[in-house]
Amino acid sequence: MNESLGKPIDRVDGRLKVTGAATYAAEYQIKNLAYGAPVLSRITKGRVKFIDIDGAKKMPGVIGVMTSENCMMLHSPSGSDPGSGKFAEKDLLPLQNDRVLYGGQYIAVVVAETAEKAEQAAATMKVTYEEQEPAVGFEANFATAYQPGSGLGGAKTQEKRGDADAAMLTAAITSNETYRTPVYSHNGNPTPLLLTGMAIKLTVYDATQSVMGVQGLLSTILGIPKENTQVYALYIGGGFGSKGFTWANTLLAPMAAKQFDRPVKIELKRQQVFSAAGRRTQTQQKIGLGAGPDGKLTSIKHDTISETSFVDEFVETAGVATSMIYSSPNV
Repeated sequence: MNESLGKPIDRVDGRLKVTGAATYAAEYQIKNLAYGAPVLSRITKGRVKFIDIDGAKKMPGVIGVMTSENCMMLHSPSGSDPGSGKFAEKDLLPLQNDRVLYGGQYIAVVVAETAEKAEQAAATMKVTYEEQEPAVGFEANFATAYQPGSGLGGAKTQEKRGDADAAMLTAAITSNETYRTPVYSHNGNPTPLLLTGMAIKLTVYDATQSVMGVQGLLSTILGIPKENTQVYALYIGGGFGSKGFTWANTLLAPMAAKQFDRPVKIELKRQQVFSAAGRRTQTQQKIGLGAGPDGKLTSIKHDTISETSFVDEFVETAGVATSMIYSSPNV
């Protein structure tokens, strides 16, 4: 018998966290550090016609502004090795063109000597857009819904055994309900990133749940040998799944570091996390249950409609557990 069962056990890192000794990604002290502040799109769909960077560049302490007009070109993540993590926006690598596909999308980064100066310059940036009609509303777009091929990690999106429809017709007791879940934003500690060195070797301090995944993706997308790419994430704070993917800010810091030949820190503000670090999609789920007089389930139906993204397909496989944890011959 395990003698430790029922006994309190201290967390290995508990004392470090409560005393402030645990070092999170944004807290590493790097020499000659510069600070990046992202400029986010204020439209939902369209193109960036013009960004006035001259005014920002003249502000005290500003080192430069990185846009789609002057930043480095990136490599597609599709060729990354199987051990790599997943880049959350594979069809929209940051600053590679002038397209805008969602509100809050990165369209520029201001780099300055202090975080305050970078943020001030980013806030005053003047941007001219060519707006297009966005697709707005969940139920309003049900007509364009499609059946995805697979879910995260290749998970099946369709499961069937027996004949649920026929069993429902002969069930002694039936229940058919529609449930809706709203958007949930994963707001753990903001997703910060620190970086040093870029020309030959890359060192990244990131808040990630996938250290090896980030290493593989950075190597592929930035074109740096994997053995020259180091990623540190000793403590990540709250994750809730949103730090399982690699987001654009993890690429923007090394891009800026290369462009301005300085280590660059980009730390997202709480407001920016809502648009820049993913969220759980809203769903509509129709659940039908059929049972015999004894209450034993004879039929289960679970149909889900969920949002996805214009920059990568994400499938909220809400019904996967239903096919596994309830005993019924017809599902």
